[in-house]
Amino acid sequence: MKHLLNNLIRSAAMAALVTSTATLAFAADKSADGNPPPAAATAPAGAARAYPIRGTVGTADPATRTVSLAGKKSTRVLQVDANTQLSRDGKSIAVADVQAGDYLKGLVFKNEGHETLVKASLGEKPEAPIRRSPRAPRPSTKTALNETSPSN
Repeated sequence: MKHLLNNLIRSAAMAALVTSTATLAFAADKSADGNPPPAAATAPAGAARAYPIRGTVGTADPATRTVSLAGKKSTRVLQVDANTQLSRDGKSIAVADVQAGDYLKGLVFKNEGHETLVKASLGEKPEAPIRRSPRAPRPSTKTALNETSPSN
């Protein structure tokens, strides 16, 4: 009986998983108005998936549409295209509004040897999180009976 009940539960869970996956896949293909998602939400042709990036802006050049991040050993140059979403304090900004010293965190695609900035928010560098001190060692629960017991 227990084996039958386990099989029934597994079958029901599998059916729910298949149904929800198919529903989510269909919903992802179309937005609420029935149109496919905008091109800005998709990766450029030939690009791998996006990966996170963060750092301090060294320079921003609106003429060449690039932003460089100053590193300890090298500088990373990020391309900015028409689909790039830049924001500061939740408001959309242009490349010309990016300033040296801004802290940038966002997503980039590597495409044809260049890193293209997809989405980024700029502002002050967040403070380092407060690290808690390691926990003190626990006292030993073992007692040495021979050392503490008096002998007659």
